[in-house]
Amino acid sequence: MMCERVILSIISLFLSYFPLLADNSKCGELDIKIQYSKKYEELAKYTESTIKKSLPKICSVIGNPEDTIIYILVDSEDQFRRYIGFDFPSWANGMTLFPKGIVVIKTPDLTYSTLRSFRTTIVHELVHIIQGQQVPLNLTPVWFNEGLAVYLSEEYNLRSKIVLSRAIAKKKLIPLDKLSDILNFSNLKAELAYDESTSVIEYLVQVYGFGIIREIFDNMRLGKSFENSITITTGIDYSNFSYFWEKYISKTYRWVFLLDIQYILWLIMPLLLILAYLSVRYRNRETTKIWEDQEKDENRISE
Repeated sequence: MMCERVILSIISLFLSYFPLLADNSKCGELDIKIQYSKKYEELAKYTESTIKKSLPKICSVIGNPEDTIIYILVDSEDQFRRYIGFDFPSWANGMTLFPKGIVVIKTPDLTYSTLRSFRTTIVHELVHIIQGQQVPLNLTPVWFNEGLAVYLSEEYNLRSKIVLSRAIAKKKLIPLDKLSDILNFSNLKAELAYDESTSVIEYLVQVYGFGIIREIFDNMRLGKSFENSITITTGIDYSNFSYFWEKYISKTYRWVFLLDIQYILWLIMPLLLILAYLSVRYRNRETTKIWEDQEKDENRISE
């Protein structure tokens, strides 16, 4: 009996230090519903499978979903607009509707995209749903909502970092307080806005750890504003927060734009032209030498 109590005490102590591990079993029990037309049956199965595989990671960072998750697969722009109820940017492939907690998502054949791109959209919108069930999305800035969704759906890649680096080099960063209008941005400006938003989440996670996301939500559930939650969890007054974020990305990504293949090509193009010129000159000299040797041989024979 003493041995069993010791084991139970150890397990209890372990779970108290790692509460995320204790909670996440509920994540897999979630009720998922996919609405689709018959021809997209396999795509619907893929959607459900992607949601289930993504849930543990999202739950560990944000918290457990609290309601049924519903996805609607649409294969026409008219159908998409009908569900959304308002005009939406053409570059957007999915939308989460609140307070219903329903995701309307375009099929890959409608967006001319890959299955991999479709997967990231599924996960992106799933993050919005679960976050919205923890704290209403209108209480957190757009950059936080979109940045967290992009970060957890693993859309943030080398291309994203190059775009961000190029904006830093050209001093073209969009201020954080200007990112709320992201849905009205052009395609290119929206891309930068998403990359900036994600870099803020990366900054928070790299400096303070994944647990800070939960802490922010916990403070907000206690009635704190988002700004106060940032100040409490980071120790930085919110008015100075963007300064520290910009300092972080400038140090991390200032020279990443050098990895852009187009930049590399422009950088080495003069060298390639010089090498090509020298190569042609060398070949011409060799050809001339061969002709001269042949002419000498012919002259000897004629003599």
